[in-house]
Amino acid sequence: MVSPTALARAGHELGSTFEGMALFNVIPSARRLLEAFLREFGALTGRGCGLAFTGGQGTGKTACLALIAEACVRWLEAPKATPWESPRPVVRYTRMPQLARRLADFVPGRETDAWWSEYERLQSCLVLLIDEFSVFTEGDRAGGMLLDLIDYRVSQRLPVFVALNARWDALRDDQSWTLAKCREKLEGAVREIVIPGGSRRTAWELV
Repeated sequence: MVSPTALARAGHELGSTFEGMALFNVIPSARRLLEAFLREFGALTGRGCGLAFTGGQGTGKTACLALIAEACVRWLEAPKATPWESPRPVVRYTRMPQLARRLADFVPGRETDAWWSEYERLQSCLVLLIDEFSVFTEGDRAGGMLLDLIDYRVSQRLPVFVALNARWDALRDDQSWTLAKCREKLEGAVREIVIPGGSRRTAWELV
């Protein structure tokens, strides 16, 4: 089960939404791939290996990011030794639209301490989760900072996990030059897990 305490460390947006989630309830058709990754979580993420969850809306991509957040916290809190340095932020969750707005606030020489503090957490956390990865509007400052962020994490073998509606390979031909370059930088560090089917969300009903 996914604990709300662990998810809260990744970001408040995940903590309340995915309390009590079980792996078997997430993506039945792709469960084996995710289970295999989670079994070797420490070794794989220690080498900088990440995943790209792709599929339609409501298929469970964000839920998969929540399970990665839980696995990360459980690994670091386990009694066995960890290959990662400590202390440092464990896991950070963000959606691409919010991340782009934050990065677009970059103005050389005029950033606040709070801006740098958050950027450094995204840069150096052990695991970075980016939801809605394919939702990006080109902007000089945001694009440049996003590429710097991805490039730094790849060079330091710090894993990135993304969720997006488009297929991962489609970013090569995306209209966004920035996303295509991000895909290029993450080449070899991210494996795609395709989540087929339609939306599994259900609307509330009157009783």
